[in-house]
Amino acid sequence: MPALPTLIVVLLPALTTPTPDLAAFTIPETAVRQVMDDPQKYFEDMTDLIAAYGVDGAITAEQVDTRIAFEQAKARSYVLSVLADGDLNLDGVLTGDELRRTKAAVSASARARLVRVFSQADADGDGKVSASEAAAFGLLAADKAVTLTEIKTIKLVMAFDTNEDGKVTVNEVREGLSF
Repeated sequence: MPALPTLIVVLLPALTTPTPDLAAFTIPETAVRQVMDDPQKYFEDMTDLIAAYGVDGAITAEQVDTRIAFEQAKARSYVLSVLADGDLNLDGVLTGDELRRTKAAVSASARARLVRVFSQADADGDGKVSASEAAAFGLLAADKAVTLTEIKTIKLVMAFDTNEDGKVTVNEVREGLSF
């Protein structure tokens, strides 16, 4: 599979827009290794990505970004909904008393999620989760849901746009991986 490393080096600039901090846009070695160690899995993942988020058998950079944003939004939504479920008086603050009362009313698995999320979101340790702490924790959850390496590995698919039409097809990925 000698074509893949060459393709990554030659087409890497197409993955990014010019910026003063070019180092922030390098493809992590772990991302390259993931593709090279199991190109079949990468091909399957990118085929799924194109099918799920692309149109007419191709995907654009904007559609790739939509996939990433959607996964991050799901993670934010999850933690915010767990916290909101415990805010019994709807004041935007989840207190220890509300946590205690909510724990008594929900299932064991929901209790465990609530306690875990509450303890992680209470950044200042005051026994309450404010709206700003909940929002910050939602953003943290989004970052954990789709790591920077995963984002760059997903965006790497755009390097397979061999005809430079701004879209990547399954056949372009297959050819780029030398299948």
